[in-house]
Amino acid sequence: MLQLIQYNTTEVEVDNFTSVESFLKSAKILQNYIHWIDLGDPNPSSVNEISQHFEIHQLVGQDILETQHLPKIEIDEQYLFIILKIIFWDDVKKATYKEQISIYLKDNLLITFQEKPFVDAFTNIKGRILSKKSNINKGKVDVLLLRMLSFIISDYNKVIIAIQNEIDLLEQQVLKNHNIDITKKILKLKSEILILKRYLFPTKEIIYDLKS
Repeated sequence: MLQLIQYNTTEVEVDNFTSVESFLKSAKILQNYIHWIDLGDPNPSSVNEISQHFEIHQLVGQDILETQHLPKIEIDEQYLFIILKIIFWDDVKKATYKEQISIYLKDNLLITFQEKPFVDAFTNIKGRILSKKSNINKGKVDVLLLRMLSFIISDYNKVIIAIQNEIDLLEQQVLKNHNIDITKKILKLKSEILILKRYLFPTKEIIYDLKS
């Protein structure tokens, strides 16, 4: 699934495509608009097609497909490339799940590659753009980028709070029951917090680099 969002200070156009091939054949790129291409579930074929069309370096394409990266930023004279981890908290399963987000920015074009096909990490941001009332619509493409990064940081903090709350509840149960299984759950959740912090620090560094 590929979505093309094009906007300026007054107008927003959204088009959905079933494949990169259909996008390349039929998409109408509007002049004097910011262009956001959002590709879900990237595979070698789709990344290669996008990379060839927009002249994205082969090594960048390889990084997009490698989902074990820590957050990082690559600043080139012609483009900006960022890899991030977005973390979600499942309040039913009491567990986290992670997704890699790769962001490629060049001129007025921003391309996001979302690892998971079943969840849209940027629903909130897209809704704001569609409202035509957001500061995102009034700014340049870097405003969209910074809003994405701030959103991801905010989600990290929410997940850490949710995990800590769950740990507090489990620790109360341990005091009452001395259950080894509950202790194991606590240790697992604490390890999740350590992983989150491992992602959080370099993500904050990326935002600092962009603002400095």
